[in-house]
Amino acid sequence: MKNHIPAVFLILLAACSAETQNKELAELIQQRDKLKTELISVNEKINELDTTSKENLPIVYAVQSESGVFEHYFEVQGTLKSDKNIVLTAEMPGIIRDLRVREGQFVQQGEVLATVDASVLESNIKELEERIELAKYMFEKQESLYKQGVGTEPEYKQAKSNYESLKKSLESLRTQKGKSFVKAPFSGYVDEVFPTEGEMAGPASPIIRLVNNKDMKVVAQVSEAYIGSLNDKNKVNIVFPAIGDTLNNISIKRRGMYVNPTNRTINVEIPVNQPNDSFLPNLIALVQVRDYYDSTAVLLPSNVVLEDNQGKTFVFVLDKDNKAKKTEITTGKSYNGLTEIKGGLKAGETVVAEGARKLTDGKQVEVRRN
Repeated sequence: MKNHIPAVFLILLAACSAETQNKELAELIQQRDKLKTELISVNEKINELDTTSKENLPIVYAVQSESGVFEHYFEVQGTLKSDKNIVLTAEMPGIIRDLRVREGQFVQQGEVLATVDASVLESNIKELEERIELAKYMFEKQESLYKQGVGTEPEYKQAKSNYESLKKSLESLRTQKGKSFVKAPFSGYVDEVFPTEGEMAGPASPIIRLVNNKDMKVVAQVSEAYIGSLNDKNKVNIVFPAIGDTLNNISIKRRGMYVNPTNRTINVEIPVNQPNDSFLPNLIALVQVRDYYDSTAVLLPSNVVLEDNQGKTFVFVLDKDNKAKKTEITTGKSYNGLTEIKGGLKAGETVVAEGARKLTDGKQVEVRRN
């Protein structure tokens, strides 16, 4: 019995020690959890108070103002024209006896393209030639007699007048006969043949359309508002939407000297010196006329420029610490997504491009670049 008392005592002692340790561990865990909660709360307050934390800075995208060439254009619609695009008609009425060409054929200047029946004229010419022979004989006889002093002066003058009159009549008939030929006034292509052989032709009846597209021009009507900026130094780009072709840096050939009172426009002509087979008369042309040029302009994308409720234009310029400064600027013309800056900004400055509408003057931002 005495041998078992120490063992029980040891067991009870061990049990008490373990209970104490568990209690201390639980208290430590409780303290740790409390400290964690306090730490989280402190961090949240720090984040709220720390205005320099990047997590709370507004994010903006920035661009740099640039120096470069700025061009401004206005656009009008024009038409491709050719001075050598005509419809040929007969100069005298008659039956078409001979059509010597077909559509698409190339002909030379002066070539006979068609003939009109001139049989009546030919008969009259032959008859008149016979009368002239007789008149010439009578004139020479009277002239000889007059020189010999046998014939009278009235008889001599009458014979001479009759002879000269008949010669003029013959010349007139031959001129009329020449009008029975339809000739090419210039070299070109026969684009269309209107009648067939045997049809009646007259001065108002079209026979052949002749076209030469070597020398062409674009004719456009420009508003009188642009008169002050139109001259032979204007550079022009011409776009032909139907054929997908563009001509660049062409000079205006002629500016009209008359304002159309109906639509308040003037005509301008632009030469097209290197046409191809696709350049056809009456083709629609979009004429882009350069009315302003600056080789050293300060440029910004147009969507970067803002306007306040007083109508003043401004941008936000970023300094080296990424603070946004509201800067009033003076703008010039805008074209093709770019705006010319006349004052308030220098080339190379960093400007807020996106996110500017939520900024205030002096606000620090987080910058990202496009």
